[in-house]
Amino acid sequence: MKILVLPSWYPPQGGTFFRDYCEAFHHKGIDICVIAISIISMRRITLSDIFESFRIKVCNESGITVLRTNYLKLPKLERINMRLWAGKMTKVCNYFLRNYQKPDIIHVHSAIWAGLPGISLAKKMNIPIVITEHRGRFVYNNPYATTLLKAWHVNILKNIFNQKVQIITVSNSLKRNLDATFSPAMPIKVIGNFANPDFFAPSHGNPNKTFTFLTVASLEFYKGIDVLLDAYSLFTKQYGNTQLIIAGSGEMHQQLKNKSNVLKINNVIFTGQLSKEKIRENLQSANTFILPSRFEAFGVAIIEAMACGLPVIATKSGGPEDIITDKSLGILVEKNDPDALAKAMEAMFNNYIDYHRQKIREYFIANYSPDIITKKYMEVFNQMLTSEKA
Repeated sequence: MKILVLPSWYPPQGGTFFRDYCEAFHHKGIDICVIAISIISMRRITLSDIFESFRIKVCNESGITVLRTNYLKLPKLERINMRLWAGKMTKVCNYFLRNYQKPDIIHVHSAIWAGLPGISLAKKMNIPIVITEHRGRFVYNNPYATTLLKAWHVNILKNIFNQKVQIITVSNSLKRNLDATFSPAMPIKVIGNFANPDFFAPSHGNPNKTFTFLTVASLEFYKGIDVLLDAYSLFTKQYGNTQLIIAGSGEMHQQLKNKSNVLKINNVIFTGQLSKEKIRENLQSANTFILPSRFEAFGVAIIEAMACGLPVIATKSGGPEDIITDKSLGILVEKNDPDALAKAMEAMFNNYIDYHRQKIREYFIANYSPDIITKKYMEVFNQMLTSEKA
C-alpha cells in the first residue's frame, strides 16, 4: 500500500505526532510519502527562504520520502494565505504525481488547510481520502474554542466534510462537534493518538523524594496553567513538602511566573521548553501528571505520562474523558475550577499508594501503543480500498 500524507503542519514547525504516524506506518512496511510546506513570515524572511519557496526539495527522512518547500506568509491576510497555501500544496501534489507512483490512499492531517488540496487531488485521481482531525478548536464543550472557528472557516469546512471523505477524529468530543456543525457525508470514526512505549517508559529508579506534580504544556491561555497555579496555591496551604514542575514555553510564560510570585508559591519550577529526552526524564521522576486545559482535542501528553506509569489529573476538556476511563488511572475534574483541581491534588497526594504504575502502563499499551493505533487505521484504509473496488 502507498499512502500520500498531506499534513497541515509538519516538523520542524510542530506536528511531531504527524511524523510519528508516518514513521509507525513505515515500520509496518507501508510506502509513505509526505508533502510538507513550511510557513515563513514575511517579517523574518531571508534570501534563502525566498529561494526555497521556488523549489521542491526531495528529502529522505528516516526512510520516508518528504517533499519540502516554503510558503511566504502575507501579514494579516488569513483568507488569502489559506488559498495561496492550498495552491502551493496542490502544486507540489502535481509534482508528486508526475514523478512518483499513484498512491492508494490520501491521508490528510487536519482539514485546516490541507483538506482543500487533498479533496481536489482525490477527485482528480479518483483516490480514497481520509482526513484525521486534530484541532482543539472543534471541541464541543468550550466557548473559547469556538471563537477560534470563524464563520468563513465553517463555510469552507462544510464543503470539505460534505464530500466523499472518511473523517477520523482523535476523540469523541471532536466527533460530536463535527457531526453537529458539519453533518458529514460519511459516518465519522474515532481513533486516538499514540506514544512510543520504547521511548516513554518507567524508570528503574524511584521518583523524586519530594512529591512532584508535573505538567508539560505550551504556556498559552487554553492550557489553563493559570488555574493550576491557583489550585496549587490552595493545595500548599495544607501540604508543604511537594513541588510543581511546569515544563513548556509560550506567550504567557512571564505572566505565569509573575502570578506564582504574587501567590507566594516558592516550590513552583518553570523549566522552559524541554527536549523530548528531558520531558521523559521529568516524567520518570514525577509522581503525578496534571493537564488543566480549557479545551483539549486529545492530550498526547497524558498518554506519554501513562506510558511512564504516572497517574493523571486532568480537566473534562474534551479528549481526556476518552483516556481517563477508570479511577485507577487518575482523576477528572471540571475545567476552570481551582477548588476542584486542588481537591484532586489532595486526593492524589493522600491516596497515591493506590495507583499502580505497571497497571497504568499496561492500560496505555492496550489502548494507545503504535501497534494498536496503526492496526485501526489499516482496517479503515483496507475497508476504503475494498469499497472502491466493489
